[in-house]
Amino acid sequence: MRVSLVTFLLFSISFACLGQIDIHINGFYGRKIELTELTDALTKSYQTLVADTIDFEGMVTLNPTIQTAKEYQLRVDNKTLPLLLEPNVAYAIELAVPKYIQVKQAPLTITQIDASGKNQIYLHEEWSNFEEDLASFITKEEAIATDTLRTYKIDSVSISLKNKFAVTAIQYPWFKQSMDIELAMLKKDVLKKNSGLDSCVTGLFYLNSPRYLEALLLYYQKSIGKWLFDRHGQFQTIADSKNAIDSLKSWLNKDSIAISFPEHQELILAKLAYDKKLPEFSLSNRLAILKQIGFSTENPNMELLCKNAYEDLSQLIPNSLAPDIELFDKNGRSIQLSELRGRFVYLQFWSKDNTASVLDVKLLAGIQKTYRKNIQFVSIHIGDDYDTFEEYMKSHGVSWPVHHISKDDPILNTYRIEATPTYYLIDPSGYLLRSPAERPNRLYPLFDAINDSEVSGVKSYEIIRTYDD
Repeated sequence: MRVSLVTFLLFSISFACLGQIDIHINGFYGRKIELTELTDALTKSYQTLVADTIDFEGMVTLNPTIQTAKEYQLRVDNKTLPLLLEPNVAYAIELAVPKYIQVKQAPLTITQIDASGKNQIYLHEEWSNFEEDLASFITKEEAIATDTLRTYKIDSVSISLKNKFAVTAIQYPWFKQSMDIELAMLKKDVLKKNSGLDSCVTGLFYLNSPRYLEALLLYYQKSIGKWLFDRHGQFQTIADSKNAIDSLKSWLNKDSIAISFPEHQELILAKLAYDKKLPEFSLSNRLAILKQIGFSTENPNMELLCKNAYEDLSQLIPNSLAPDIELFDKNGRSIQLSELRGRFVYLQFWSKDNTASVLDVKLLAGIQKTYRKNIQFVSIHIGDDYDTFEEYMKSHGVSWPVHHISKDDPILNTYRIEATPTYYLIDPSGYLLRSPAERPNRLYPLFDAINDSEVSGVKSYEIIRTYDD
């Protein structure tokens, strides 16, 4: 039976308990739906607050404990949707069916949302109004010719929006923080100046806000870039030190890098270690830095961030178990990476917009025919537009299975994909042998060794383990 939107919304809001979330979406019967909360923006780690299963009518009721008014994330089959929620409010939400239900990255969208509670204004409504006002200004701003006039217009609209939403900003700290950051980032994008970012990041510390982390890094970007350049060649002298973090902090102070708050300094160093931006620091050195920061920090949230980052990076150490991921083909069939154990797996991340990636895909089309008996080739394309991807695959005659994920898919963070193409080689037991692996044109001898082992009777596991010796 199809539940009408009007009936669903009226019934849900009339009888819902405060804090209850009633959701309706067609096409996902029996699927798990989760409400999650971001714990830290560096590793993009989420914790599940509540989960349930969508019934045959497409309805589900969630009863999370919402303690803070802010952005949460709704997840269905790895399809995600940001959702602004607040305590003591009941919600009825109608979700639109994605155009391609079977495509993993097809986004969820809200058709209608209604709320019932003690408030006269609601966070999700006010933020929507703010985004509309800001988008309207940006559209008009494109016609402004001079920087002087642009500066005046941006300052003017910032004051106007802050006045308009003053009551909301008092009621919702998340709104004020997010509005300040968006206005400062607008000024940064248009005028290429940091003025405005200082008021957003100095004195504040929000580890669970991606936009805050972005603003903080932009604010210190120039000084940190110069510091890394000036100290080039010296990092190797402290990389293996047990007190490397103390040396790094000392250098920042000696070089007059104006980072006023200890938390900012710790976050920036953790970010550099996590993103492989500390010169001459090996993976084990970077892990040591994260461990040292987590041990010495006085901020429990920073301690959690370093713990998450440490565990995240540890997953990709050679000879560690490869992180398990779930992939979907164009027909909606899913496969877990762990299901491929028993064979070697050559994992490829690529993009049709990258020349090297395209050349490798053409090469792999032939390679996989030769070696597919002993090696499973898994190709993952990264992009946003599924229709364009499908058209590309057909026009270029790519007939072997290629999975497609969006540019913000969590898999990219799991496997630390910062550029394409990127490869990993996984052994039959599911452990990382090459992390990352070389491009396919450099692995012919290794692929031959794996194939030859089947003929000679030597275990392929032994061949590949001794190949580098």
